[in-house]
Amino acid sequence: MAWTILIVEDEEVTIKMLERRLKSEGYEIDVARDGRSAMEKAMAEPPDMMLVDIMLPDVDGADVVKHVKENPAAKNVAVLFLSSIVSDEASMEHPPSVKAGGQDYPAVAKPINFKTLLSRMREILG
Repeated sequence: MAWTILIVEDEEVTIKMLERRLKSEGYEIDVARDGRSAMEKAMAEPPDMMLVDIMLPDVDGADVVKHVKENPAAKNVAVLFLSSIVSDEASMEHPPSVKAGGQDYPAVAKPINFKTLLSRMREILG
């Protein structure tokens, strides 16, 4: 069974790249282009993982994650933030992260290095 990934991103170029590359790795992909639709999709049918841009046009990505995680049906959804405000240069002892709802979640810097993204996803999903 393939892992289901909800990409929460508003940049079309990034969406297309992630969708194409992740599908080629065997992941099932759904896309939300704003925070509200991401919350609706994640609560209606929780994915295995959400890749969430921090800066969305309507709702902050951290608020999206906080809202989704408050729903008991979606509390186990894995989260990986995508952000231009973090750096992949952080040490392995202190990998980049973003705080949402009082909890730290891992992050990958934008522009996205696909090998780094895939490595972090595999670490999280197991």
